[in-house]
This record gives sequence, structure tokens and C-alpha cells, in this order.
Amino acid sequence: MTWNLTYAMFNGILGVSRSSWWFLTMGAFYLLIGMMRIFALSMHVRSLNRNRKLLKYTGIGIILAGIVLSWIVGLSIRFRHNPIRSTGLMVVIAGCTFGLVGNSIRNVIKAQRQKSAVMITVRNIACVSAIVSLFSLERAMLRSFGTASWETIFMMESISGGTAMFIVALIGVSMIIQSRKYEDPEKGA
Repeated sequence: MTWNLTYAMFNGILGVSRSSWWFLTMGAFYLLIGMMRIFALSMHVRSLNRNRKLLKYTGIGIILAGIVLSWIVGLSIRFRHNPIRSTGLMVVIAGCTFGLVGNSIRNVIKAQRQKSAVMITVRNIACVSAIVSLFSLERAMLRSFGTASWETIFMMESISGGTAMFIVALIGVSMIIQSRKYEDPEKGA
């Protein structure tokens, strides 16, 4: 949660200081992800009905995050704007990305062991966060370290962005479906 909110502030500050819609939108995305984590962790889920609501509402939130992601991809493609980033900034973005990926892997392992609605929710939020962070890193690296043509860069951004949007939407929809079928593992179901 803290990681996402910190990364949201980092992107927001970069967005304001560089007048970048990309960073501002990324900041909004990570703020939304951080708020979903706060929601998931603040719910002391005791009943099956609340577990189902947690999964359903987080699934809806992830779909909304997918809409923000589509805005990010659309901005990138429409304005054909992908500036070269400094090596220092790329190291920070890469470090944050690998931290989010590591956190996602850790949460996948925990969720497999615990199978609680809260851990499933935290796992899926972490996966969405890592997917979008990897897309952002890939996008920045294409321009900062590559020599590809603009057409190739934007084709890659379209493909990877579309794939990321599809996976995020799939995670959100699967959580809504899972909320209907969820049975409390603590009650031996």
C-alpha cells in the first residue's frame, strides 16, 4: 500500500514538474491502486457476504484502473509522445518496477497458501500494479535506450499496452465472477 502511494506521489511530482500527462495519469493509476489496497486491508472480513463484496468491489475497481490504463495507452499513441528519459530516472523507474514485481510474486505465493478473500484481493491488486509498471518501464526503455523508428515504438506500445489492458480487465472480471462463487475456506467449503 505504501509502495503504491509513494509511487503515485513520485509520478504526480514528475507529472507536475515536467508538465507530463503521462506521469500525472500514472500517478492517478497508482493512487487508485493504493486506495484499493487500503480498502482491502481495512475490511476486517468476517462474513461470507463481506468477502464476496470485497472481491466484487475490488474487481470493479480493477476494471476502473484498466480504464485509466487505456487512457495512458491512448495518450501515448495519440500524441506520439515518448521523451528520452535520463539514466538516473530510468534506474528509479526500474527499481520501483522490480519492487512491484517482487511484491506481486510474494503475494501470489501467500494467496496460494491462505486462500482468503483479502489475500486474493491483495494478490490481484499487486499483479495489476506490476503489469502496469512493466508496461511503463518497457515504454520508457524503448525510447531512452533504443534506436527503433517511431512506427516501431508505437506499434510495440500499442501491442504491449493492449495486452496489459486485456490482462487487467480479465483480472477485474474474474474477481467479479469469483465473488459470486466464493465460499469461505475457513468453514470447510
